[in-house]
Amino acid sequence: MFFLLIAIILDVSQIQGYFIRIAGKEVSYEDAYMAFFLIYSLIQLKYIKIERRLFFFSFCLFAIGIIGIFNEFIVPLPNKIINSDAFGGWDYYVSGLTSKTIVKINYMRFLLIYLRLLEYCVVALILKNTYSFSDYKNIIVKLIPWSKFVIYYGLVEFAFKNILKSAFLSKVNEFVLGIGNNTFAFGEKRMGLYVLQGITREQSHYALSLFFAVVFLFVFYRKINHNHVYKFYYYLLLSIMFMVLSGAFSALVYISIIVVMLFLFDKKIVFRSEVYLKSFFVLAGSFVLFFIMCFISKSLEDNYYAERFLRIINNFSLIINNDWKGKISAYSEIVRFVSIFDTLRDVSYRPVFGLGCGVEWAHSGLVSMLSSIGFLGLYFWCRLSLFSKHEKTSVFIMIILVILPNLLCGSVDMMLSPVVLLILNNQLFSLSEITAKREINYEYSLYY
Repeated sequence: MFFLLIAIILDVSQIQGYFIRIAGKEVSYEDAYMAFFLIYSLIQLKYIKIERRLFFFSFCLFAIGIIGIFNEFIVPLPNKIINSDAFGGWDYYVSGLTSKTIVKINYMRFLLIYLRLLEYCVVALILKNTYSFSDYKNIIVKLIPWSKFVIYYGLVEFAFKNILKSAFLSKVNEFVLGIGNNTFAFGEKRMGLYVLQGITREQSHYALSLFFAVVFLFVFYRKINHNHVYKFYYYLLLSIMFMVLSGAFSALVYISIIVVMLFLFDKKIVFRSEVYLKSFFVLAGSFVLFFIMCFISKSLEDNYYAERFLRIINNFSLIINNDWKGKISAYSEIVRFVSIFDTLRDVSYRPVFGLGCGVEWAHSGLVSMLSSIGFLGLYFWCRLSLFSKHEKTSVFIMIILVILPNLLCGSVDMMLSPVVLLILNNQLFSLSEITAKREINYEYSLYY
């Protein structure tokens, strides 16, 4: 359980810098640990009795990862794409500084994604055959200190950057964790404030860490420990505030999903008494204030979030019709949508097995997954991920807490992270809560 816990924390933390550089490519902390955790999991696998149908799903997913990449050798894709190692990536493509080329397999990128796929298959076999309801509950409990750290770190970072006007904390992070090619340096401002990125590589990664922190805290305070309801709303409000202050546009996505999560998975509890009803109105009021802050400023166009919304609305039809070249600038939200729509078009030429692991990526975890393993691979990923006696309930959980967060943001690495298995197999998220009421005990109410 300890090694699984570390794997989850590293994946959702998206730590800045890199662990090691191989052949000129930076290997992140989470990818480096993944190699160790995969070996450890493979060793543990030999002591487990595996259910046949579960093994079949895992084997098919594993095989599709190989078939997809070999397909590029046997029948190369005739269409040009933005390869995963293209100079400047999608940003340069939209800017007109680089063009699509024939498929070139980046073996380092392929290896990292395929090992991720293999790790996901192996960990799924272990968790679904050996872990009990209590084991999942224990992991959530152990993730609470990390969740609180992520939130309070935002408070400290905001104080250093925007009150003390000091880069000291950023310098400490660079000294301890390092700084990589994809790490944002101190100094960027949005809406007049220095952005927050925690110990992650960029603002959107910090917003994602805060999202997971809220999910873990929700399970703990709303499903395990009912004695401290106000603590959850306290951490929730802090998380929403720091998501906004991070300056990440993806924060809007995560905040919206959190609200949906509360309505779907916590509706009965929220309206059970006047205390919970008041707490809910505090949350709703904070959400309204957030949008007021986003959209009311000197002018609508001067507001960061509003400006990005307007650009999306004005340019969406151009992107869908692939008629954007020479007509729009390479703003980040434009690059994001271009990468998603163009990658989907490329996947349409190889819909079954995809383009191969790591060949082409998009600013979307789901679309990048389709690009890597195709629709057949996605089918077996769903069957493997949802395989349990509570499969129907888990479908709703997957849509809300896995698919939606990775639809317009995220990465294939996150889609193949053990944290997905933790969320999908933890029946504390159950809509009916029948399982939770039957199996849960309140020994954890003594903690936190």
